[in-house]
Amino acid sequence: MDEQTAARPTEPAHQRVLHGLADALHRLGEYELELRTWERLDALSEGTADRSAAAACSAASLADYRSTSAWLERAKKAGAPPERLLEIRGRILSRRDHRAAVAVLRRSLDSRPTVSCLNALALLHASAGDEKAGRDAARYAFRLASPGDTADPSHWSDDRVDALVNAVLLNAVPDADQYLGPALTLRTDRADLHELWSRTTGRGQDPAHRTRRSLRSSWSGLRPGPASPAPVTGTVRGTCDPDGFRLDISLTRNGGADRVVLVINDGYTVSVRSGGDLRSWGKAAPDRSLPVVGGCSRELLTWRQGETTAHLTLRGRPRGGARFRTDLVEVDGLSAWLPVTEHVRGIRWSGVHLRPADGWELRLSEPDDGSWSPGFVMRVREDTPARNRAAAAAPAMAWFDKGMEVWSELVGPAKRPEPVVVRADSTFCYTRPGYVRIPSGMLDRPDQWPVLAHEAGHLWWGRPGQFEHEDAWIAEGLAEFTLHLLEDARPRLAYRKAALRSLGGLAAVPLAELWNTRQGPDGMAALRVKAGFFVSMLRESLGQRAFRGFLHDLLTWSQTQPLDAFTVMARASSDLIWFGEQWIHHRGTLEFDMSGSTETRGPDRYRTSIDIRTLSVFTPGAHLCVELELCSGARSRQDVRVETGRANAVFLTSSPPFRATLDPDSRWLIPEQKIIEFSDAARARRIAKEPPAHAESQ
Repeated sequence: MDEQTAARPTEPAHQRVLHGLADALHRLGEYELELRTWERLDALSEGTADRSAAAACSAASLADYRSTSAWLERAKKAGAPPERLLEIRGRILSRRDHRAAVAVLRRSLDSRPTVSCLNALALLHASAGDEKAGRDAARYAFRLASPGDTADPSHWSDDRVDALVNAVLLNAVPDADQYLGPALTLRTDRADLHELWSRTTGRGQDPAHRTRRSLRSSWSGLRPGPASPAPVTGTVRGTCDPDGFRLDISLTRNGGADRVVLVINDGYTVSVRSGGDLRSWGKAAPDRSLPVVGGCSRELLTWRQGETTAHLTLRGRPRGGARFRTDLVEVDGLSAWLPVTEHVRGIRWSGVHLRPADGWELRLSEPDDGSWSPGFVMRVREDTPARNRAAAAAPAMAWFDKGMEVWSELVGPAKRPEPVVVRADSTFCYTRPGYVRIPSGMLDRPDQWPVLAHEAGHLWWGRPGQFEHEDAWIAEGLAEFTLHLLEDARPRLAYRKAALRSLGGLAAVPLAELWNTRQGPDGMAALRVKAGFFVSMLRESLGQRAFRGFLHDLLTWSQTQPLDAFTVMARASSDLIWFGEQWIHHRGTLEFDMSGSTETRGPDRYRTSIDIRTLSVFTPGAHLCVELELCSGARSRQDVRVETGRANAVFLTSSPPFRATLDPDSRWLIPEQKIIEFSDAARARRIAKEPPAHAESQ
């Protein structure tokens, strides 16, 4: 940070360490720990203007405005420049009043233009939907930062890096991304640079990845902690029937900007009753970053002067993600049947009160924190008592309970949803907080019941854990991994071998391509299978203990911000980024050749050598298992590493070998399992008289 670099060399060593720790905690969004660090530094020595200003920003990120004012007063007494104080006050105001915040930031710029203040202004404009003003501010910040191809790390301060990131994301400066490489090599601590470089260079500069929520400003508290409130709180009351919905919605701003861009389903007619004004903000393009399906439009809602609550009326039938039948109505939160913002957690629904049509019963999902539009199932009330329907679903729900059990052991328990059986001759089911939808056609298909174990996984991965829409296949993979966990506990399930056979030629298709081009049930099934193997292979690479910690870490992070594939791999291990790139973005699979030979070393002494050779550019991230089955029926195993392209396993046994198998438990995505048989041993096995023995040690 430019204003602070000059002061640091004069600090004692232990204070410089604390100063760096505070900076790192701010970038991680750990504002409470950061504030404690500033307080400790202040106790060790007299506070400086820059240190007090930084502590004020930290307190503002925690919405602790009393502490913020106290730190600002200290910064003023320590001689902080007036424009710096104005900038901080503008950032604080941005949480309550957009117009006032812009005015204060412009006053600071009139006094003395700084890169930090311009970054804040670009973020403020873009977050409110004014992309032109955001681009102008980002362009000015970029020029003032004057980044270049320099080998001086001090040149790439946080403010300059922020200006570069914002210029690229907002497309404010042509060819600004050419500076990502130099910045990345000198600022390896900035994970956002790695992510942006991967998206713009590694993925062909796809405009869909340039989302406003990715904008950077070092002191803005961009990544809110769990305690930060949603910008808008919503309540809804209304009626629903097969002909459509009549919804009365109230949206209250929580001290933030006085305007917000809403994404509303095209099936509705929308009007404002009081408290605000609504105008079209353009058609919502099929942007993969939007957390919705189906046709939607953008509407700019502006609260009127002095008003904090706007009242809207929605009438009609939502399109996309909704089913309307004479005996069944199903609506998913992804359909935007309630307004959403472009940020997943932009609206917190504190109350959803629906009244079903006469003769119907309704089951509404229950989002844990209200930060997502709930879905619901409404069906015609039947004569069959509810307890009889639940009894009919009990055998299938046993698989769901097994899935809940294995995930509860890994990451902690979740609330069990109630089964809702609907009349449908299909096997399509899904899980929402509060209920699991089971079609009647599945109850007569025991071979399909394991799908409910997959649905149990979505209680953790998908709700509440959130992923960017373009990388939502990760949630599908984690849910499908439930079946891998079940096979670990019940080997007779034999899920993995059957799943590999079902992939066929789709095994080599990259995960990103499978997600973007998924077509019909077969395409979705292939995606789930391959994504599940991706998670399984990641576990093998990390090891069980580290994998468990990774899951806990992932679940915690995904509840505060949507995650993408790059961030997921970075949370797993920086050494495994290549692993993710290999399976997500490149075409291919693991392919091996295997050969073997055996020697008789004396009575009941055999030496068997197995050679494994890699045939493809894909490599596993850990050991592969080789199993040798003996004529006596015993089995012996060894782990080998084949990253270098070739490996060898040697077995010394008291019985001749019969068959060797690579990856016998099918833990890796190897479409054709490699097996070799020893012909002489096969004859020996047929005449062997000794009973099957236990596995021999090597």
